Amino acid sequence: MKIKENKILSKLECSEISLKLIKQRDNWEKRISKNNINFMTYGALTYLDIDNYSEKSNYFNKLLKKDFKLLYNKIKEYYEIKFNKPVVFEKALPGFHIFEAVENVKHDEIKNLGKIHIDKPHELHKWDYEIENVLSFTIALQLPNCTAGLNTWDGSNAVKYIPYKTGYIYEQDGKTLHQIAIGGDVFKNEKRITLQGHLVQTEKQIIIYV
Repeated sequence: MKIKENKILSKLECSEISLKLIKQRDNWEKRISKNNINFMTYGALTYLDIDNYSEKSNYFNKLLKKDFKLLYNKIKEYYEIKFNKPVVFEKALPGFHIFEAVENVKHDEIKNLGKIHIDKPHELHKWDYEIENVLSFTIALQLPNCTAGLNTWDGSNAVKYIPYKTGYIYEQDGKTLHQIAIGGDVFKNEKRITLQGHLVQTEKQIIIYV
C-alpha cells in the first residue's frame, strides 16, 4: 500500500500541541539514547510495553485525555468521514514519539535511527470482533530543519525517502517495509515529534489504539 498523505492540523495547532507536550516532559519515558539522539515516548506502546500494557495504558490515558482531547476528537472526526463508520478509542490512546538531539549530529551518524520493520501490533492483542482491515498512522507535529520522515522499500528493494510535513497525517497498511529517517544534519535541541496510532476496521466500527 502506498503511504497516503493528508493535511489534518494547522501549523498553529501543531505548535500548541507540541508546547503542551513539552510541558509534560517529566512524564516522558526515555527509550533509547544513541549517537547524541534521545528517543522518548509519552504514552503506552504495544511493541514496547506489551508486558505491562494495561497498567501503562491506564496511567498515560488519563494524562493524554486531559491535555489532548481536541486532538483525539480531530482524529475521530477524520476517520469517521474516511470510513463512514463510528470511531472508538480502545486500549492505549495514540501517543507521542519524540527524538531530540542533545548535541549537533551529522546525518551519517543518525541515518538509521530505527529498525527496518513492518507493523503488526494487532497480532499482539485479543479482539472480540472479526478484523476486516488494519492501518497505521503518523501525524507530524514538529520536525528538524533538515526534514524527517520515513525510508520505505518497494518490491525492487529500492529505498525511497518520504519527508514529512507538519500538520499532515501519513497512513499505511503496515505491510510496507519502513524505517524512521532524518533528511540531514540535526542541530542541538531540534526535535522530531510525531503522534503514532493504529486502527482496526470491523464490520460496524473503527477501533483506534496504539
